Amino acid sequence: MSNKFIAVDGGKGGVGKSTLSILISDYLMRNGEDLAVVDADKTNPDVARLFNNAEAENVTAILAGLQSAQGFVELYDVMEKEIDGHDIVLSLPATLDMRPYVADIAEVCKEMDLEIVHVFVINRQWDSINLLKESMENGLASIADRKVVVRNGFFGDHDDFSRWDSSKTRSAFLESGGEEIHIPGILDITMDAVLELNKPFSEAAVRGAGLSIGIGVQTKNWLKGVDERLASLEL
Repeated sequence: MSNKFIAVDGGKGGVGKSTLSILISDYLMRNGEDLAVVDADKTNPDVARLFNNAEAENVTAILAGLQSAQGFVELYDVMEKEIDGHDIVLSLPATLDMRPYVADIAEVCKEMDLEIVHVFVINRQWDSINLLKESMENGLASIADRKVVVRNGFFGDHDDFSRWDSSKTRSAFLESGGEEIHIPGILDITMDAVLELNKPFSEAAVRGAGLSIGIGVQTKNWLKGVDERLASLEL
């Protein structure tokens, strides 16, 4: 079975790319996969920071600067020399134009026998839908072996995403083999407390790690719901 190159995208800031990258990485880490978590946001590397502090020994955190072609070449070298044989979760920065790099990404992943999984996080607004459409036409989604849209429950329940549900982009996405899931939201106070511990969510939720009992229980139950949805993707 091929390892996976999971690119977590959203085309803009504020949709939950970092949170979803953390959730996917945490899920794969707990499943025992050899995992590399690549954070491409050097201005606020919150994903890398959490996994640098992970107690699990099967995860490697990497900080990458992908604002230029050189940054991508450096990432490919790391992929070949340091994390070959790992599943890779790449947390992309906001507003990065991927079009100049998709051909090289496709070829590198082919050479390394990596399945490209494009995970696109959306909120309830039209701009999320339009950005996904652009990606499907000439961005990462256009070269992906699998495509997944994630409704971020922070912005509402499943039924609140009516623009996406009724859009022509969704119809085209599903007709092309795309998959979709809804990730439940969590209270801001809980998320703030978990992030303050600077460790993967599942490790932060362990009794005695520093969370109050109420926030710890809520975090565990939230992760259980998230895990059920991620398991349906068979990542």
